[in-house]
Amino acid sequence: MSVRLTIFVKLLLSVLLTLLLAVAVILVVVNWSFQQGFAAYIQQAELARVTLLRDALVSSYRREGDWDWLRESAERAGPSARWPQLLEQAGIAAPAKPPRRPPPPGAARRPPPNDNEPSKTLRPLALRLSVTDAAREPLFGPKPGTPTQWLPIQVQGAVVGWLAFLPMVVEQDELASNFIQQQRASAGWAALLVLGLALLLAVVWAQWFVRPIRRVAQGAQQVALGNYQARVSVSGQDELADLAQHFNAMAQALGRDDQRRRQWLADISHELRTPIAVISAEVEALQDGIRQPTPERIAALYADLRALGVLIEDLHQLSLADQGALALTWASVDLHALVQSHGVLFTPRMAAQQLRLSVQADGASSCWVRADARRLSQVLNNLLHNSARYTDPGGEVRVHLSATADQVRLVISDSAPAVPAADIDKIFDRLYRVDSSRSRLAGGSGLGLSICKTIIEAHGGSIVAAPSALGGLQICITLPKGGARSSA
Repeated sequence: MSVRLTIFVKLLLSVLLTLLLAVAVILVVVNWSFQQGFAAYIQQAELARVTLLRDALVSSYRREGDWDWLRESAERAGPSARWPQLLEQAGIAAPAKPPRRPPPPGAARRPPPNDNEPSKTLRPLALRLSVTDAAREPLFGPKPGTPTQWLPIQVQGAVVGWLAFLPMVVEQDELASNFIQQQRASAGWAALLVLGLALLLAVVWAQWFVRPIRRVAQGAQQVALGNYQARVSVSGQDELADLAQHFNAMAQALGRDDQRRRQWLADISHELRTPIAVISAEVEALQDGIRQPTPERIAALYADLRALGVLIEDLHQLSLADQGALALTWASVDLHALVQSHGVLFTPRMAAQQLRLSVQADGASSCWVRADARRLSQVLNNLLHNSARYTDPGGEVRVHLSATADQVRLVISDSAPAVPAADIDKIFDRLYRVDSSRSRLAGGSGLGLSICKTIIEAHGGSIVAAPSALGGLQICITLPKGGARSSA
């Protein structure tokens, strides 16, 4: 069974692991640096005193001219001994017992104790010093061991002897090791204190960080339950604030779409109920014998059924567009020829309604587009039907076609009545009608312009509405150029 880790736990663990790694690295680096620095400090301090002793030996050799005085000093003890005086001048504490002198030549040599072996107690500096002649034969002090630093004793540019110095090894000194262990323990306790404070701060910070995420999650649950009014409070200007703002925008868009869906269903039911009610009433009247099945009544019923079929087909086309399944048959289309054919078709219809229709084209030979001719014909039919349906008698409808280097532009303008400015941006909404002059009384389902917009956008073009210079409505369509003769 897998354990579910929340964002809070993951964030807390990541912060703690990062801090633990950082503290561990700092402890290792600080311990190594302190140990190296402490050893270097002790060795530099001893080397400085040994250098002073070497200078004192140089002065004594200049004054005496040989090393006999040093051998005699090894046989003496007390204040008159020269070696303790030199040590005092260099700031080196004299040993409790005088250092051994080397045995005279020819005497039986007993193996001296090795003063250079590691010891768990501090060996005074004076016991780690040796003086040799120029050939590095011992004159005074223990036999030099390893590692040894050799300081030359020079008089007038010539090496007359050597001062051997065995540096202290910090790890082998009990006092130094204890001091380092104390420092390590102090650093460890400090690290634990830092980790404890970091844990406390990490908990507070993680809770503060996760709080807006929890608010968004709670809001998402409300939206999932259908409460599209749920909103998340926004604070700050970071990514979490952006997340909250995006969530609020999403909830608002979902609420708006839900409202539109409800309105869409209500409008569809109304649009379908009205013709069905009319047809049902007529059929019932015929069945009851109230009305006679004359050819005129049958034709009227057939017309109502055709109108109902057109409405259902329009709804089907919009549903296909919503699902991205609107089928297009691509081909090279001469838009000028298509517009001219529709002009010929609609001229007598508009003349019957006392309307004048004019078609004008600029650069007719270059108005080729890559499109679905049947769908573009559907767009032209809808737009010209709208103009014929809503334009007052005695008015005018103009169709203007033009082309640029990469676009073809089709503009259909009609005369009064006009569409109010507040309603122009809404006329492409589904089932929308202007309730004044362009009302339901003139017929139509309110889906024609929505279908036109869907078809034009599927072709990669645009369709916009604006007030017409003739006093009515202007529809402007822009399509990208294409086809076999687009360069003509």
